Amino acid sequence: EKTLRVLLSEPPGEPPAGMVSVRAALGAVAASVHGVPVTVTSPGPSWVSAAMMKELAGAVHEALDNVVQHASATRATVYAEELDGELLISIRDDGMGFAYNEQRLAREGKLGLLKSMKGRVEDLGGAMLVHTATGRGTEVEFRLPIREAPRDG
Repeated sequence: EKTLRVLLSEPPGEPPAGMVSVRAALGAVAASVHGVPVTVTSPGPSWVSAAMMKELAGAVHEALDNVVQHASATRATVYAEELDGELLISIRDDGMGFAYNEQRLAREGKLGLLKSMKGRVEDLGGAMLVHTATGRGTEVEFRLPIREAPRDG
């Protein structure tokens, strides 16, 4: 049902050559997550290369896995939007939050957040921000430069 809703919400027409729909790809990731309901919101069509979306989908999936495994959340939201030449993807939950400290996470060997999410996004030329506090949920934000779709001609 989730996948069907995503497909029905897609704008008509074909994506530009070599590009994929951010909304559809994030919807597929959300549909693969079990244990916490996930809502995907995107106010307009965004297209990125299939290679870029594969890495982004992996990072978003890791973020949602963390919500399911660690947050004690009752829901999560994935939001995607193009803003000022960047693609913003935000994963928010209403869980218990945590004290975010990259050095501590690395020392404790908790590298999923740093490698599976931050590393992937930085390899694409983007940045990851984490907004969280104990008892206040978590927001993981990815910001990546938008690359224009190739044009015929």
